[in-house]
Amino acid sequence: MDRISQLRSLLLEHPEDPFLRHAMAMEYIQTNRDREARPLLEANIRMEPPYPGSFFHLGKLLERSGETRQALETYLRGMQVTEASGDLHDRDELKSAWEALKET
Repeated sequence: MDRISQLRSLLLEHPEDPFLRHAMAMEYIQTNRDREARPLLEANIRMEPPYPGSFFHLGKLLERSGETRQALETYLRGMQVTEASGDLHDRDELKSAWEALKET
């Protein structure tokens, strides 16, 4: 059974698990299946509290899709979420991506 099949099976058992959704999205991204990854990442950032790691990857996906404004908004919201939770490493990573995209 390949990794995507394994994750799909686990997600059927635990559909609300943000780590599993994130892992599945990363597998889709690695196989150039952004359309399938996007709803998983979006679900993770709509959670309460949002899943911090998904902001960066959703932002990059939006950049690849040419959705610059949405990518900037995603990075900015991710910076706010990670700042509020004290996750300074992820905040700095999001800030770097936001600044780099803003300069283009």
